[in-house]
Amino acid sequence: MNEKELKNIIKLPTSICFRVTRLCNAMCPFCLAPTGEQIEMTFDEIKQILNIVKSAGLKNIKLSGGEPYVRKDMDAIVEYCREINLDPVVATNGILLTDKNIEILATNKAKVKISLHGFEEEHNKFTNFNKYKEISKNIQKLIDKNVFVSLCTLMNA
Repeated sequence: MNEKELKNIIKLPTSICFRVTRLCNAMCPFCLAPTGEQIEMTFDEIKQILNIVKSAGLKNIKLSGGEPYVRKDMDAIVEYCREINLDPVVATNGILLTDKNIEILATNKAKVKISLHGFEEEHNKFTNFNKYKEISKNIQKLIDKNVFVSLCTLMNA
């Protein structure tokens, strides 16, 4: 059976979520991301996986973690996605974004999903991390660069 015949039999999704790290810079009490050192895939291993999913017909890929930007090579991962014609969507808490990261996201027409759990007081209390203002500034920088931004939140009673 060749690849074309296989694709006709197996209907694959057009998008998947790819956890590029389990590590995170935050310690939100509701999250399952581990703390401490973890074994990470190399950039070359990630490229191999991206090539496989692209050859399987995927159109876009959600890059998540933990927090993807704890990886020093996250910009290169976004750029490689665009290089092989995969539309990157980055799921981030927005804390570690730099002007350089934002420029690379904009240049590569990436979409960004940012975790924000209410207004300032609620978000900071819910996450045990006083970073709401920083995240809000980064959201505005993304919008100013015409990066599509969506917000993800947890409902809590």
